[in-house]
Amino acid sequence: MLGERKKRLWMTSGAIAAWFLTAFVLCSGTRAGVFQGNAGQSPQASQQSTSGIDDTKYFDDSLPLVDREPYDELKLDDYNNNVVIQIIPLKDPPVMPLPENGYLQFEAPDLNENVLQVPYENIVSYRTFIQLLIDEANQLIQSENYASAYRNLLYVYDHGGKGNPAIERSIQNCLYQDGRLNYLAGNYELAISIFEEVYARDPNFIGQGFNKKPIDVILDSIDLNIKKKFESGQYDKVTATLNQIQDLYGKESLRLIDRWNGILLKHSNELIAEAKKLMAQNKGKEAHLKARQANRVLANRDEALQIYEEVVDRFPIVFVGVTNDSTGADPLRLDLWGGRRVGRLTMRSVVEFAGMSDDGGHYEFLNGKLVQADEDGLAYRFTIEPSDPARGIPEITALDLASKMVAMGTYEMPDYRTAFAKVIDTIEIEDDRNVLIKLRRQFVQPEALVQFRYDNPFDGQPPVQNGKYVMTSKNDQIAVFGRNPSYSPLADQQHPEIVEWMFKNPSDAVDAIVGGEVDLIDRVPLAELPRLQGNASVQVDSYVVPTVHMLIPNIRNDFTKNKNFRNGLLRGINRELILEEMICGGNDIDGCEVISGPFPRGTQENDQLAYGYNTKVRPEVFNHKLGMVLVQTVQQTMIDALVAEGAKNPVIKRPTLVLCHTRDDIPKIACAAIKRMWEELGLKVKLRELGPGQTVPPDDDWDFLYYEMSMQEPLTDVAKLFGEDGLVNDLSAPVQQSMRRLGYADSWQAAGLTLRRMHRQIRNDVTILPLWQLKEHYAIRDNLREVGRNAVHLYQNVDFWKITPRQKKAVKK
Repeated sequence: MLGERKKRLWMTSGAIAAWFLTAFVLCSGTRAGVFQGNAGQSPQASQQSTSGIDDTKYFDDSLPLVDREPYDELKLDDYNNNVVIQIIPLKDPPVMPLPENGYLQFEAPDLNENVLQVPYENIVSYRTFIQLLIDEANQLIQSENYASAYRNLLYVYDHGGKGNPAIERSIQNCLYQDGRLNYLAGNYELAISIFEEVYARDPNFIGQGFNKKPIDVILDSIDLNIKKKFESGQYDKVTATLNQIQDLYGKESLRLIDRWNGILLKHSNELIAEAKKLMAQNKGKEAHLKARQANRVLANRDEALQIYEEVVDRFPIVFVGVTNDSTGADPLRLDLWGGRRVGRLTMRSVVEFAGMSDDGGHYEFLNGKLVQADEDGLAYRFTIEPSDPARGIPEITALDLASKMVAMGTYEMPDYRTAFAKVIDTIEIEDDRNVLIKLRRQFVQPEALVQFRYDNPFDGQPPVQNGKYVMTSKNDQIAVFGRNPSYSPLADQQHPEIVEWMFKNPSDAVDAIVGGEVDLIDRVPLAELPRLQGNASVQVDSYVVPTVHMLIPNIRNDFTKNKNFRNGLLRGINRELILEEMICGGNDIDGCEVISGPFPRGTQENDQLAYGYNTKVRPEVFNHKLGMVLVQTVQQTMIDALVAEGAKNPVIKRPTLVLCHTRDDIPKIACAAIKRMWEELGLKVKLRELGPGQTVPPDDDWDFLYYEMSMQEPLTDVAKLFGEDGLVNDLSAPVQQSMRRLGYADSWQAAGLTLRRMHRQIRNDVTILPLWQLKEHYAIRDNLREVGRNAVHLYQNVDFWKITPRQKKAVKK
């Protein structure tokens, strides 16, 4: 009977009230149980059974004791099943031994004004929260969990234990022993931090197991920690540590400081000697690395600065830290960061994107001029000017120029481009210097349609290196570029050799530029941006064109074909979390934001690119429950359709989604997070990493592709995503109509309106799953000059780069 009542009260009144509203039954004599009543009221006899009554735990025992709401603890005798009761702490708790007569009055959580009583004779023990913490601390000390024991004791110290010698000594001992364990485990930085607190409390304290004063352990830990930093090449941290301990520990640290200064000096001398030897052997790159390292070992050392100056004068080399491989080099690849970077250095395009203007992109015809040839905007003329051998620009004849454009407009040719063919009507060779193209209709930006390489990318031959630099060697980590001899040296310019140093971990590239091992980083990891922006020796700038990131679906089954399924997947991705925490590292970065469509939103510094972005279309808000419902609804709808056709007990299994991504860091991080989020929707997901230089799978074995693109001219670059030449061919009729209208865009107003309408249509159809836009940055050491600001691409001003010896830094006294 009592068990039923107890259960019913538990369900209706919560986990707190149940036990206390049940009277304990006496097994013999006059012993009584806990009962509810007002102060001074006598307990009422009860003849009910107490079997099945459990300990009461009203406080969250999933948390460590020290993190819970404080409570006191009663333990009753065997007449009351030896139950333990957690109660609201009393202002004046009883002191053991307890009185033989009378009642203890107390309150329990969630019982409002109800006061409870229990006879003292039924209480076996009463422990306050402080006593509970001390008892647990003693147990933790026995198990050598000193860090947790310290937390308990510190709470006790802050709540009345200050001045208690036993508590203070226990705290010291916990700190000492915790530091000892971290020291023995090789966690020297943590050990130093712990022993510094011991030192601050009592410099002469000696705990068991070490028999050393705190200062001795601190200096031993510092010594071993310095050794680890020295062996890993973190010389700046070694120097910073030595300077710091002299300020902190004075004379006691001098022996350690002198010894390590001697080690640094010896190592610096060895590196200088190696650099000289390598110079004598004409090994410029190797000599650079040794001279740079010598400067890092002892900054501001005259001998190290001198050898570096000699190396720079004789072997001008710029080391560029990169995180994206250069496989697939092509200056026109908008979806391959590393390939486009190296392509712009080693190859030229007949018409090149040179930056942004108030009217879209600005383009240059390298061999002369491209101008409007009539008043109606229906004819444009290429005029080939006499070549200047000193410029090194590849030569092109009127016939070659016309032939390339004819191939772009011929459907049977491999370099056919749909957008070009729809706009260009005729191509006419006027003479050996002029080619006239006529348009079918007015088009706002015809220059963007005639970007093509001098060589033939479809002839099966290696790309022709006709850029300002040529690649001379390459391995898994290093790619070396030298000045193209076809380009005459410019007066008073250095034209340094360029060494691209591949870092698999982007943070390692940041360490390298901070330490002076590289002079330039081509793509700064956004999570590390504040670190570089706060470094006086490094300048950070942003590229003109941001990257847009999206998931492209492969419509190969009934699930990915269903827009509600795709919408459920989009709703199930917490894009803000991935962008802000995993990609940007918690930093608020202008130009990095979640987007609702495929076009760039622009940045505060450069909003010319935003003409295609529809700001009225808001990004969908993350909603895990809605995403799950949409996915389940699609599956159930398919089952219902089969039932309507007469199928009995049909079963439709969800496919295992194959999510493809490139080898780069951001796609890997993002796709790993997306996989977890989709699995929380009840889906199975398999990640597939593409090979070097690949941005699109070579087969049909995929469902979604993580795709990033530097969309420098949305009006024309949209054709690389959607339509006959694009990745996405399964388009709704409204999107197809918008694509056709873009070919008739005769003004920027009309182009922007069509793109913004298309943006909304793509969102409604969930044609793609838009993710985010990233504002990309590059970083430059102060010894590399004339790189330029707000670059279109990294090597835009490479003709004027100048690597200089490092200047001696002023030392603060």
